[in-house]
Amino acid sequence: MLTSRCSLELVQKAIRAKLPLVVTLSAPTALSVKWASRYGLTLIHVPKYDPPRAYAPQEK
Repeated sequence: MLTSRCSLELVQKAIRAKLPLVVTLSAPTALSVKWASRYGLTLIHVPKYDPPRAYAPQEK
């Protein structure tokens, strides 16, 4: 669970740690979503007032 912006660097650390899922309170960057999808990492953004948004990896 991250409270800061979900940046590329945080996604890269999660990929290296072989985490399947990252939950963040702040929106992910476009590049972090692209990398997460490429490497099979699911991102979930939980905004303060809106429903959660899931960014799931694309099937190959």
